[in-house]
Amino acid sequence: MHAQIVWSLALLLGAVHFWWWEFALRLVEIWNFWLYIFVLAYASLFFLMSTLLYPDHLQDHGGREVFFIRRRHAFFAIFAISFAFDLIDTLIKGREHFGSLGIWYIARVVAGTAIALLAMRTEDSRKLMWLGLVWLLGSVLWITMLYSELL
Repeated sequence: MHAQIVWSLALLLGAVHFWWWEFALRLVEIWNFWLYIFVLAYASLFFLMSTLLYPDHLQDHGGREVFFIRRRHAFFAIFAISFAFDLIDTLIKGREHFGSLGIWYIARVVAGTAIALLAMRTEDSRKLMWLGLVWLLGSVLWITMLYSELL
């Protein structure tokens, strides 16, 4: 159950950060229907990941953790795909915005994708929990570093 809880917290923080991040879209002067669809598709990734964390009917799956372990391939595949969406989204906000994030942004994207690929390959709940904790800690540090002027 610990892996599922850790990844739930990571997903919650990720969704909150996503919407804060999307606030920068106010700087995009020209919008079109396809850009709007892209943002909706990106947001829907968080919904899809959350449906893979918790079952509709627990008795059908033998427990929450078992459900999560069985669905980990799909969960972490969507998690990995979210980084491609993130790169595109960042570029939509402009080269200046992309450049302002520095090398740590690319490191974060690579690390997140690597964690997703590693997590897809393990059935060990403890390893999944530790990967989630590493990602959660990294996310907290990234958000704090990025938005430190808010403190």
